[in-house]
Amino acid sequence: MEKQWLQFDRFKDEYRVGARMFVDKARADYGNSEDEIICPCIKCRNSEHHHFEIVYEHLVTRGMNPTYKIWICHGETGSESNHEDLEIPETYKLFKDLCFQHDENDEDDEDVDDTIETREAEILNLVREAETPL
Repeated sequence: MEKQWLQFDRFKDEYRVGARMFVDKARADYGNSEDEIICPCIKCRNSEHHHFEIVYEHLVTRGMNPTYKIWICHGETGSESNHEDLEIPETYKLFKDLCFQHDENDEDDEDVDDTIETREAEILNLVREAETPL
């Protein structure tokens, strides 16, 4: 994925075009059924999902998390980043599997939405706890 846009000031057209391309690619490749993607802004730090337009807004107003160098939550692989043994963290895989699976045979979509929100909150708390240094 192209990263040169990050070198520009957030209010320059080059940055905005790059942020839009990033968000659109993440949405196409990794978005869920509600067009939500993981937000890599400096505040959310890949721990929250938002609608892709909100993620774009966060990137422009807040900026990208400067420690997010290898975009593993947005499709970058080890070969692209010259880190061949890099893997997507197991916590992220679990989070994505649990929070964004949707059984299309469910009759009561409201219950499914409540379950997804509850799971998302639970998993986010677990991920934060797991990533907190002792």
